[in-house]
Amino acid sequence: MKRDKTRKKLETLGVKNFETLREVERQQRDVLRQLTRSGLRLGRLNNCSSGSCGRRRCSDVCAFGTRSRLSKQIPAAYDLLKEQGSPFFEVRVSRGVWQRDKRQLGTISLMAARKLNSRAFDSLYSAGIVAVGSLKVSLLSTPHSSRWRLEIHQVVAGVSRDDLYRIFSTRRLDPENFIKIDQVKNLGDAIARVLRQDNLHVWQHPDDPLKPAQPNRRRRTEYYAWLLHLPCDGRVIRYGCDRNFNMLRKKSRVFKVRIPKERPDPVWLEPYQFGSDTRERRDRQ
Repeated sequence: MKRDKTRKKLETLGVKNFETLREVERQQRDVLRQLTRSGLRLGRLNNCSSGSCGRRRCSDVCAFGTRSRLSKQIPAAYDLLKEQGSPFFEVRVSRGVWQRDKRQLGTISLMAARKLNSRAFDSLYSAGIVAVGSLKVSLLSTPHSSRWRLEIHQVVAGVSRDDLYRIFSTRRLDPENFIKIDQVKNLGDAIARVLRQDNLHVWQHPDDPLKPAQPNRRRRTEYYAWLLHLPCDGRVIRYGCDRNFNMLRKKSRVFKVRIPKERPDPVWLEPYQFGSDTRERRDRQ
């Protein structure tokens, strides 16, 4: 009954295909299976269920905890963005320098993506910008190798599309740099899409209608082991709001007009300037 109430509440916000408890249980079984085979200490992760948490501190690897937090975050983020008003934009940003080779996922820098996101919005000097989303990791598969790919996926309010393209574009020519901005039609479904931490998959373009493939067992084990040491909500990103999705009241930046300093007329240099009598007589000699 609790599961049905959760899904029904989110459906009123326009959220489609929210994870069922059966899907979450299937994901949790795969997590436990791969981590057990790798020999890692699970820290009572086996005791986690839909109704209770077996760990003292929740981790991002727990599918039950992620679903529980998501069911609360979506309505809070919806109210926050709805208060700001349309238009809303769904933004995806990735950089080639963020990528890491396989077996090097532990060196990926979430802080680099967070700082880029903050610097981009700070450059607009606007107190009304709000952004909610998450940092998502996927496997970029090529015919010769596989690499870990990091992406910013968020819904933004209070910014125009042109400004978003300007602040997130880069002059560095890298084929792996990626930016995609779409106007949001269904706000609730877009918020669930950016906050939802999907199962690990092989990256493909968002416009590709095919279902993405699932990586092999080794890559899933590496991914789960990385998540095991992340705190809960370690991949959630927010801008213009606090951790509870309450609007931060910022003061608008005051621009002061700077009057240029008057520079004195260098009258002492007149004998040496072009066109002066002294300069012409000296040039004739």
